Amino acid sequence: VPPVLEALFKAIEANGLQVEGIYRISGRVTEVQELRARVEQSLASTDLLSPDWDIHAIAGLAKTYLRELPEAVCPFTVKERAEYAAQPDDDTRLLLLQNRVQSLPPAHQDTLRRLLDHIALVAQHASTNKMVVYNLSRIFGPILFS
Repeated sequence: VPPVLEALFKAIEANGLQVEGIYRISGRVTEVQELRARVEQSLASTDLLSPDWDIHAIAGLAKTYLRELPEAVCPFTVKERAEYAAQPDDDTRLLLLQNRVQSLPPAHQDTLRRLLDHIALVAQHASTNKMVVYNLSRIFGPILFS
């Protein structure tokens, strides 16, 4: 898992799980840019748990880093997507997806596992943050499979 993503997820898990629209509401562009510059200058000296940082900016930066990874976390080809979509039942689709995920490089598997754990934790607080699984899948699906 890229260290910057791990740090951003931990900050969100510490300070953002109860925040309504944690991934739906965008942080201010200038704050996301400032945060990114600080993190890229020195992740170790950037206190992501500080209340000085807007949690929506932290969440926005996490989405940005996921989007900008050199390769998508789940780099499925068009052929693989078509094969998946053509399956008549959910069990077959699930088996195809499991096989494809198991064939991912270990770094991709680790990042995917951490992201899914994070998403599940966010969804557990949907009664307060309004981030139900459907909303989270609409946000992260395109990022994961782009």
